[in-house]
Amino acid sequence: MSKFTPSPVPRSKRTFCATPLLAIGLAVASGCGSDPAPEPAQKPDVIVLVIDTLRSDRLGSYGYERDTSPFLDSIAEQGVLFEDTTAQASWTLPSMVSMFSGQYITAWRDRVPTDVPYLPQAFKNAGYNTVGLSANILINEGSGFARGFDHFDGEPGPPFEGDAANVVRARNLPQLVEDMWEPLDKAIATDENGERPPLFLYLQPFDPHAPYIGHQELNTVLPPNGAPVVQPPAWPRDTIATMGPAPTDKDPNWAGSFRNIRLERGRYDQEIRYMDQQLEQAFAELEARGLLENSIIAVLSDHGECLWDRVNLKRPEELATLPPTEFFYQEHGAFLYEEGIDTPFFISGPGLPAGKRVSQAVENLDLFPTLLELCDLPVPEGLHGDSLVDLAHGRRDTWRETVHSNALPCVAVREVATSLKLILPLSPGGRFPDREPELFDLSVDPLERNNLAHARPDDVARLRATIDAWVLEYPTSDTADMPVDAEQQNRLDQLGYTDAHQAE
Repeated sequence: MSKFTPSPVPRSKRTFCATPLLAIGLAVASGCGSDPAPEPAQKPDVIVLVIDTLRSDRLGSYGYERDTSPFLDSIAEQGVLFEDTTAQASWTLPSMVSMFSGQYITAWRDRVPTDVPYLPQAFKNAGYNTVGLSANILINEGSGFARGFDHFDGEPGPPFEGDAANVVRARNLPQLVEDMWEPLDKAIATDENGERPPLFLYLQPFDPHAPYIGHQELNTVLPPNGAPVVQPPAWPRDTIATMGPAPTDKDPNWAGSFRNIRLERGRYDQEIRYMDQQLEQAFAELEARGLLENSIIAVLSDHGECLWDRVNLKRPEELATLPPTEFFYQEHGAFLYEEGIDTPFFISGPGLPAGKRVSQAVENLDLFPTLLELCDLPVPEGLHGDSLVDLAHGRRDTWRETVHSNALPCVAVREVATSLKLILPLSPGGRFPDREPELFDLSVDPLERNNLAHARPDDVARLRATIDAWVLEYPTSDTADMPVDAEQQNRLDQLGYTDAHQAE
């Protein structure tokens, strides 16, 4: 049996306690949350899996009712799951710069500067062989992400038949994994004594990202029309009736458009399940190579996805002309609502308990120091994140008081104790419509529908001061004035990114 054999027990809202499995190097605790046996002298291998565009609320381990993620849930059950994780941006480039530098971004940063700490470099300096592959073609050498890797691959995939010459395609997960084996096998080749350096492996699948590709073989398990509708159910129709155009004769009451939105939300679920299945196969191959015998496995996402939960970031006169599929916002990058920044984070391996769930609020930039502590490596100066090891073991009662995110159009802070969240709009260059500050009480309004900013000006002022202090404490050199080369600009254009995502 594989170390990560999915459990047949339904995952929805169950208690996650690790089931004794044929543990391969992971000492199974005798009870939920118990400490494992002492780790071996050999440094553990490290596998960092960043799943692009993955909302935490679409995984069984985070309470989703649909069966999207049996394999990923099995990984979560073997380690520590952080129930409340905030990404530092709602778009890939700044989020990944923050995650892999362990630093907040208080100004626009979509490339990795050479003068900041960098996670792969830290492992390379410690004697690890380092391999990185990203199917998100924006994560590439030109953006600085190759630093510290012995082998880095952020290249596009093969074109589809009939594609124009300049069309850029991201690799699907099977293609990405196929390209991984040769450099990986080289990295884990043993010497004449049967020894090898430890491995740092970074893999970033792209499959949940738009466009959502339906998988008919999953229609029985995850019928697209069975996806949950945008909540609350009356909100979309009431909102477009107030701000949008009247329905057309071809689409009375916008019934067809709303049906298509639900189908697309269902295809997003199918993309997650397809990715989950492909990861299970890939991990079986990793296990066959002995790479799960002494390994730390961290699973995160760079950001979530809006899935039509918001009104698009357009001026009122333009919104008044758009049908529901465009009136509402599908993707990511333009907002800092929870569906865009509430991301999964779970980690397993030596030095960590199994079957543990942590409720305190953490951030993606905590990954860097956490991995270093688990591998007993020195922590470079300049990290803003905190190691989560003590928190995972229950040795810390208090944790971060606020969590932060930044995007080109806005900046956000959430006060953990009060559940108050302030989103402040930014309007660089006048590219975005005027927006007002938004204050939400997530304890009673988790969908962020009721803006309390006018009713609670004192809270707005206090949290605005928190943001101001945060910017002063963590000044970030802006990369917006650094030119984007023609190849990178073509990739941005091909992927459909707009001013809501990029600074150019």
